[in-house]
Amino acid sequence: TVYELVLLEQIDETDYRLRCRCSKGTYIRTLCHDLGQALGCGAALAALRELVPELPVWLKWPNDLYVGAGKLAGVLSEAVAQPSGPPAVIAGMGVNLNLTAEELAAIDRPAASVLAASGREIDPLFFASELAKTIKSYYIMGIYCRSALCASWRAANRIIGAEVELDTGSGTVRGRAVGIAEDGALLVRSTAGTVQPYYSGDVTVSRESVQKIAETPTGGRK
Repeated sequence: TVYELVLLEQIDETDYRLRCRCSKGTYIRTLCHDLGQALGCGAALAALRELVPELPVWLKWPNDLYVGAGKLAGVLSEAVAQPSGPPAVIAGMGVNLNLTAEELAAIDRPAASVLAASGREIDPLFFASELAKTIKSYYIMGIYCRSALCASWRAANRIIGAEVELDTGSGTVRGRAVGIAEDGALLVRSTAGTVQPYYSGDVTVSRESVQKIAETPTGGRK
Protein backbone atom coordinates (compact mmCIF):
# COMPACT_ATOMS: atom_id res chain seq x y z
CA THR A 1 0.00 0.00 0.00
CA VAL A 2 1.26 3.44 -0.91
CA TYR A 3 0.39 5.98 1.82
CA GLU A 4 2.20 8.98 0.40
CA LEU A 5 3.99 9.89 -2.82
CA VAL A 6 5.30 13.44 -3.00
CA LEU A 7 7.18 15.22 -5.76
CA LEU A 8 10.29 16.74 -4.17
CA GLU A 9 12.08 18.03 -7.25
CA GLN A 10 11.75 18.08 -11.02
CA ILE A 11 15.33 17.79 -12.27
CA ASP A 12 14.44 18.11 -15.94
CA GLU A 13 11.64 17.05 -18.31
CA THR A 14 12.17 13.33 -17.69
CA ASP A 15 13.86 13.04 -14.25
CA TYR A 16 12.08 13.51 -10.92
CA ARG A 17 12.95 13.00 -7.24
CA LEU A 18 10.09 11.60 -5.14
CA ARG A 19 9.46 10.67 -1.51
CA CYS A 20 7.43 7.49 -1.03
CA ARG A 21 5.88 6.22 2.24
CA CYS A 22 4.51 2.72 1.82
CA SER A 23 3.86 -0.60 3.54
CA LYS A 24 6.36 -3.43 3.71
CA GLY A 25 6.47 -5.50 0.53
CA THR A 26 5.59 -2.67 -1.87
CA TYR A 27 7.48 -3.09 -5.14
CA ILE A 28 9.05 0.33 -5.56
CA ARG A 29 10.67 -0.65 -8.86
CA THR A 30 7.28 -1.55 -10.33
CA LEU A 31 5.76 1.66 -9.00
CA CYS A 32 8.59 3.69 -10.51
CA HIS A 33 8.06 1.93 -13.83
CA ASP A 34 4.39 2.95 -13.82
CA LEU A 35 5.33 6.50 -12.91
CA GLY A 36 7.94 6.59 -15.63
CA GLN A 37 5.34 5.47 -18.16
CA ALA A 38 3.04 8.26 -17.01
CA LEU A 39 5.63 11.03 -17.00
CA GLY A 40 5.71 12.05 -20.61
CA CYS A 41 4.06 14.82 -22.62
CA GLY A 42 0.41 13.81 -22.55
CA ALA A 43 -1.12 10.44 -23.26
CA ALA A 44 -1.39 10.78 -27.03
CA LEU A 45 1.95 12.57 -27.27
CA ALA A 46 3.69 9.85 -25.27
CA ALA A 47 2.15 7.12 -27.44
CA LEU A 48 3.11 8.92 -30.65
CA ARG A 49 6.69 9.46 -29.51
CA GLU A 50 6.95 5.79 -28.66
CA LEU A 51 5.66 4.63 -32.05
CA VAL A 52 7.05 7.42 -34.26
CA PRO A 53 10.00 8.96 -32.39
CA GLU A 54 11.07 11.04 -35.38
CA LEU A 55 7.72 12.85 -35.55
CA PRO A 56 8.30 16.56 -34.65
CA VAL A 57 5.14 16.84 -32.56
CA TRP A 58 4.58 19.49 -29.89
CA LEU A 59 1.93 20.19 -27.25
CA LYS A 60 -0.07 23.43 -27.24
CA TRP A 61 -2.05 24.54 -24.18
CA PRO A 62 -4.29 23.12 -23.09
CA ASN A 63 -4.74 19.88 -25.01
CA ASP A 64 -3.76 20.07 -28.69
CA LEU A 65 -0.91 18.34 -30.50
CA TYR A 66 0.69 19.97 -33.53
CA VAL A 67 3.24 19.19 -36.21
CA GLY A 68 4.48 22.55 -37.42
CA ALA A 69 1.38 24.70 -37.85
CA GLY A 70 -0.93 21.73 -38.50
CA LYS A 71 -3.15 20.25 -35.79
CA LEU A 72 -2.52 16.55 -35.27
CA ALA A 73 -4.70 15.71 -32.27
CA GLY A 74 -6.99 17.23 -29.70
CA VAL A 75 -9.20 16.51 -26.70
CA LEU A 76 -12.74 17.77 -26.15
CA SER A 77 -14.16 17.50 -22.62
CA GLU A 78 -17.65 18.11 -21.30
CA ALA A 79 -18.70 18.28 -17.66
CA VAL A 80 -21.78 16.24 -16.75
CA ALA A 81 -23.83 17.13 -13.66
CA GLN A 82 -25.42 14.23 -11.82
CA PRO A 83 -28.47 14.36 -9.51
CA SER A 84 -26.49 12.55 -6.84
CA GLY A 85 -22.78 11.93 -6.44
CA PRO A 86 -19.80 13.82 -7.80
CA PRO A 87 -19.84 15.46 -11.23
CA ALA A 88 -18.29 13.59 -14.14
CA VAL A 89 -16.34 14.57 -17.23
CA ILE A 90 -16.69 12.94 -20.64
CA ALA A 91 -13.54 13.33 -22.73
CA GLY A 92 -13.15 12.51 -26.40
CA MET A 93 -9.82 12.36 -28.21
CA GLY A 94 -9.11 12.56 -31.92
CA VAL A 95 -5.77 11.77 -33.58
CA ASN A 96 -5.05 12.11 -37.31
CA LEU A 97 -3.12 8.95 -38.06
CA ASN A 98 -3.41 8.03 -41.73
CA LEU A 99 -4.95 11.00 -43.53
CA THR A 100 -3.23 11.65 -46.85
CA ALA A 101 -1.91 15.03 -47.96
CA GLU A 102 -4.91 15.34 -50.30
CA GLU A 103 -7.36 14.64 -47.48
CA LEU A 104 -5.63 17.16 -45.21
CA ALA A 105 -5.83 19.80 -47.93
CA ALA A 106 -9.63 19.47 -47.92
CA ILE A 107 -9.83 20.52 -44.24
CA ASP A 108 -10.69 24.19 -43.72
CA ARG A 109 -7.80 24.84 -41.31
CA PRO A 110 -4.15 23.70 -41.09
CA ALA A 111 -4.01 20.02 -40.17
CA ALA A 112 -1.39 17.30 -39.97
CA SER A 113 -1.28 13.53 -39.81
CA VAL A 114 1.29 10.93 -38.85
CA LEU A 115 1.28 9.54 -42.38
CA ALA A 116 1.77 12.91 -44.09
CA ALA A 117 4.45 14.06 -41.64
CA SER A 118 6.47 10.85 -41.35
CA GLY A 119 5.47 8.64 -44.27
CA ARG A 120 4.53 5.90 -41.79
CA GLU A 121 1.09 4.30 -41.64
CA ILE A 122 -0.07 3.40 -38.14
CA ASP A 123 -2.55 0.63 -37.42
CA PRO A 124 -5.43 2.38 -35.57
CA LEU A 125 -6.22 -0.59 -33.33
CA PHE A 126 -2.59 -0.95 -32.29
CA PHE A 127 -2.35 2.77 -31.60
CA ALA A 128 -5.55 2.66 -29.55
CA SER A 129 -4.07 -0.19 -27.49
CA GLU A 130 -0.85 1.75 -26.82
CA LEU A 131 -2.83 4.88 -26.01
CA ALA A 132 -4.98 2.97 -23.51
CA LYS A 133 -1.85 1.76 -21.71
CA THR A 134 -0.54 5.32 -21.48
CA ILE A 135 -3.87 6.66 -20.20
CA LYS A 136 -3.85 3.96 -17.52
CA SER A 137 -0.38 5.08 -16.45
CA TYR A 138 -1.59 8.67 -16.23
CA TYR A 139 -4.53 7.51 -14.13
CA ILE A 140 -2.11 5.83 -11.73
CA MET A 141 -0.03 8.99 -11.59
CA GLY A 142 -3.14 11.07 -10.91
CA ILE A 143 -3.95 8.90 -7.91
CA TYR A 144 -0.49 8.74 -6.34
CA CYS A 145 1.19 11.98 -7.36
CA ARG A 146 -1.01 14.50 -9.08
CA SER A 147 1.53 17.28 -8.60
CA ALA A 148 4.11 15.39 -10.67
CA LEU A 149 1.55 14.72 -13.40
CA CYS A 150 0.62 18.40 -13.58
CA ALA A 151 4.30 19.40 -13.55
CA SER A 152 4.95 17.09 -16.49
CA TRP A 153 2.03 18.53 -18.45
CA ARG A 154 3.20 22.08 -17.80
CA ALA A 155 6.76 21.23 -18.87
CA ALA A 156 5.52 19.60 -22.08
CA ASN A 157 3.68 22.71 -23.27
CA ARG A 158 5.90 24.41 -25.83
CA ILE A 159 4.10 27.75 -26.21
CA ILE A 160 5.77 29.46 -23.26
CA GLY A 161 7.47 32.55 -24.66
CA ALA A 162 5.40 32.48 -27.85
CA GLU A 163 3.36 35.33 -29.23
CA VAL A 164 -0.27 34.22 -29.00
CA GLU A 165 -3.80 35.30 -29.74
CA LEU A 166 -6.39 33.92 -27.32
CA ASP A 167 -10.07 33.78 -28.23
CA THR A 168 -11.86 33.67 -24.86
CA GLY A 169 -15.38 33.52 -26.29
CA SER A 170 -16.09 37.02 -25.06
CA GLY A 171 -13.18 38.73 -26.77
CA THR A 172 -9.65 38.38 -28.13
CA VAL A 173 -6.45 38.77 -26.11
CA ARG A 174 -3.10 39.32 -27.81
CA GLY A 175 0.22 39.02 -26.04
CA ARG A 176 2.97 36.62 -25.00
CA ALA A 177 2.45 33.34 -23.12
CA VAL A 178 4.72 33.67 -20.08
CA GLY A 179 3.85 30.57 -18.08
CA ILE A 180 1.30 28.07 -16.81
CA ALA A 181 0.04 28.46 -13.25
CA GLU A 182 -0.13 25.64 -10.70
CA ASP A 183 -3.87 25.36 -11.33
CA GLY A 184 -3.37 25.01 -15.11
CA ALA A 185 -4.25 28.56 -16.16
CA LEU A 186 -2.35 30.01 -19.10
CA LEU A 187 -0.55 33.20 -18.08
CA VAL A 188 -0.53 35.80 -20.85
CA ARG A 189 1.22 39.16 -20.77
CA SER A 190 -0.90 41.50 -22.86
CA THR A 191 0.40 44.23 -25.11
CA ALA A 192 -0.41 46.60 -22.23
CA GLY A 193 2.10 44.75 -20.04
CA THR A 194 -0.31 43.12 -17.56
CA VAL A 195 -0.25 39.37 -16.87
CA GLN A 196 -3.62 37.61 -16.59
CA PRO A 197 -4.58 33.94 -16.09
CA TYR A 198 -6.90 32.26 -18.60
CA TYR A 199 -8.57 28.92 -17.96
CA SER A 200 -10.09 28.28 -21.36
CA GLY A 201 -9.98 29.58 -24.88
CA ASP A 202 -8.71 28.89 -28.37
CA VAL A 203 -5.03 29.80 -28.70
CA THR A 204 -3.43 30.77 -32.01
CA VAL A 205 0.37 30.86 -32.05
CA SER A 206 2.11 33.34 -34.34
CA ARG A 207 3.86 31.92 -37.42
CA GLU A 208 7.26 33.11 -36.14
CA SER A 209 6.73 31.37 -32.80
CA VAL A 210 5.58 28.16 -34.50
CA GLN A 211 8.80 28.13 -36.49
CA LYS A 212 10.86 28.52 -33.31
CA ILE A 213 8.92 25.74 -31.59
CA ALA A 214 9.44 23.41 -34.57
CA GLU A 215 13.19 24.09 -34.44
CA THR A 216 13.42 23.39 -30.70
CA PRO A 217 14.67 19.82 -30.01
CA THR A 218 12.36 19.40 -26.99
CA GLY A 219 9.38 20.31 -29.15
CA GLY A 220 9.86 17.06 -30.99
CA ARG A 221 12.62 14.50 -31.17
CA LYS A 222 15.28 15.08 -33.79
